[in-house]
Amino acid sequence: MRKYIYTFLIIIIVIGSLLLVNNLGIISFRQWGENIIQSTPFVKEYVRTAEEYEKVVAEKEELLEEKENLEKQVEEMEEENNKLKEKVKELEENNEELRTKLTESQDQQASKEENFKKLLKIYENMDPEKAANILNNLNRDFAMKILRGLSDQDAATILESMKVEDAADFSQDLQ
Repeated sequence: MRKYIYTFLIIIIVIGSLLLVNNLGIISFRQWGENIIQSTPFVKEYVRTAEEYEKVVAEKEELLEEKENLEKQVEEMEEENNKLKEKVKELEENNEELRTKLTESQDQQASKEENFKKLLKIYENMDPEKAANILNNLNRDFAMKILRGLSDQDAATILESMKVEDAADFSQDLQ
């Protein structure tokens, strides 16, 4: 049994001294182990493969980050696209409203022009003295518009029926 104890003590002393030498930096077991590992063909290939694997993993992480960035950009662009679609829809609605208003305005304008033509026919068929009295009592611009719309002969007849001063004023405005 003493043999076993002596053997055990010798093993502990050897291991302890190796650890002490390694810790003091006299011999580096790590470097010695790496040299042995790298000199072994299969392990050397494995170490090189591990380095390549680390590169691939790093590239994969970069690609994942780039993918995330691109996905964020796509989301932002989709949001912007949705906003622009809403703006286009709003502008189309406004455009339709404006078209409706324009059509209504054109209809009103056509109706006014038609009514004005009827008014001109009424003045053409009216007694010149009564037409002259009415024109003297109307808004000056509207009276001028009526005189301009009448034929030259009808306008002349109405001007002859007016007082000289009024006829002169209307004549000056007709220029």
